[in-house]
Order: sequence, then C-alpha cells, then structure tokens
Amino acid sequence: RPNRKELYESLAFVSRVSALISPKDLVVDCCSGHGMIGMLFLAFRRAQRAVVIDKKARESTNVMLDAWRDFLPSSDDTFSVLEGDLRDMLPTLLESEKDKGRICVVACHACAHLTDRVLETSC
Repeated sequence: RPNRKELYESLAFVSRVSALISPKDLVVDCCSGHGMIGMLFLAFRRAQRAVVIDKKARESTNVMLDAWRDFLPSSDDTFSVLEGDLRDMLPTLLESEKDKGRICVVACHACAHLTDRVLETSC
C-alpha cells in the first residue's frame, strides 16, 4: 500500500503539473505503481480519463480506487490499468488516440532509461 510520503509526493507532482497545463482528455501515468497520480488527476478534474501503465498491476490499485471512489468520476471507463512493457504499451496507446494535443503523459516514477523512452515516444 502507498505510504504517506508517496501521497505527499504525488499531490505535489499533480499540483505542479496542473499549474502548467490545461485540463486534458487523457492523462497517461507511466511506471505508475499504485496508479495514484492518475487517480489524483481525475479527482482534481484535470483529466477526463486516466490510463496507468506498469509492468505489474498491483492489488493496492483496486484498494485505492475503492477508497477514493467518492472523489473520482463515476464512469467505469475513466480509469484503466495497462499491465506490461512500457516500451510496447505507450506507443500503442498513443497511436490509438485521435486528439494527441489533449493528452498528458507523465512518468514521475520512471527510472532513467524509461524516462528517456517516455520522452522519445510522447514528444
């Protein structure tokens, strides 16, 4: 389960990014872990949908979704988890979206080489 430090870091990250961009149709949270950043974008109404990508889905994501349900949009298709290799999943996801200008890709928890890959793929 996420700890207090992760919550504070995620809140600070979402707050800072939200100050820099307009609300988006989709936020993609790469190397998402629990998916907290994607959920926070939804809770603060900074995105209409969130997709979180990680190599392994975590049970804690569903626990957090249940706990935060009252703060998230009610539609079931607003939050989804993609489990697998970011290098495959991100390009496929971005290619499937029509309006690329309405997407924000974040990678707060990505390591060095995956940060480079996210930038190469999404910019």
